[in-house]
Amino acid sequence: MKYAIFLFALIAFVNSSAQQMPVPDPNTTNVLFLKYSKLLNEREL
Repeated sequence: MKYAIFLFALIAFVNSSAQQMPVPDPNTTNVLFLKYSKLLNEREL
């Protein structure tokens, strides 16, 4: 059940970030997550 709660929080986080950024296809969650992680890495540098 811990995984279900974690996945639900992750999906909610991705959906909220997807509404802020223009995404061609909401189903490409992995691509969106990779782009978001790249943005975070660029901001840290």
